[in-house]
Amino acid sequence: MPSVRFNCPHCKLGLSVPEQRSGTDVRCPSCKETVKVPLASEPLERPTPPAPPQIQAPVPAPAELEPVTEAPPIQPSSLSASSTISPPVMEPGERAEQGSENENESTQQRVDNLGRQHRINLPRSVIYIQGGLLAAVGLVGLFLGFLIGWGTSDDGMVVATQKSATVRGRVTFSEGRFDTPDPGAVVMVLPRGTFPSERIPIDSLKPGMTPFDKDDPTVQEIRRMGGDVARTKENGQFLLRVSTGGSFFLLAISHNRSSDGSIKPRDLDEISNYFRGTSDLIGQQSYRWTRETLKDTRTISILFP
Repeated sequence: MPSVRFNCPHCKLGLSVPEQRSGTDVRCPSCKETVKVPLASEPLERPTPPAPPQIQAPVPAPAELEPVTEAPPIQPSSLSASSTISPPVMEPGERAEQGSENENESTQQRVDNLGRQHRINLPRSVIYIQGGLLAAVGLVGLFLGFLIGWGTSDDGMVVATQKSATVRGRVTFSEGRFDTPDPGAVVMVLPRGTFPSERIPIDSLKPGMTPFDKDDPTVQEIRRMGGDVARTKENGQFLLRVSTGGSFFLLAISHNRSSDGSIKPRDLDEISNYFRGTSDLIGQQSYRWTRETLKDTRTISILFP
């Protein structure tokens, strides 16, 4: 909005008033006087600042001077041969401080003497022998701990790795001087320490030439536990995959190599934790039951004599 600028004629303060109020009276905000607004703006003047008041410092009154009196003359004195100089007098506080220092020095000296009397001096060779004995005891303890841990360790407690593992290999049996492929043999891996809620039936797990059906409930249960099962091909080769590596049992049952049908008692107990009717599963065929640690890709060759 356009405005009219002018100076207050009384205090010279620069004012700015809307143009619509031209020709009217307004009150100056500084000096409170009534001022008539001109019809057009006027050149503004800077108001002359008032001169600062002069303060006269009071003049101090002259000080009164006292008359100076002459000092009496100093009479020289002579020291006789018999005159003596007395020692400085010690204050009571200084005496107490000096006595305290002497007492502290004597107490420290008594402590040092007592320490020298009860000090045990050992030859350097004795210190070396003691250090060697301590080191020997530590090494023996470490060795015993290692032996105890090794003796009580169980491969079944091996922590499973996060990576999957692949097992590939070939099953053969001895025939004269040559190794012959064993097609139709059953090879499976079972995770140690993991068992099915109910022991698995064996009807579809016996050796044969028909490949396993992935929808077979028995095959699905073995894979659900983290294992795998397969039958060997014509060239005796097999391929197993497990989702997580670790410690496993490997069971291989020959299709073309028979045996006397005897099963080791320990093998029978361990296999029976997984299957119902272990004796019928192996029958009169040669078998192999071993503990294996699977990691990444593993190649296992199985030979039935």
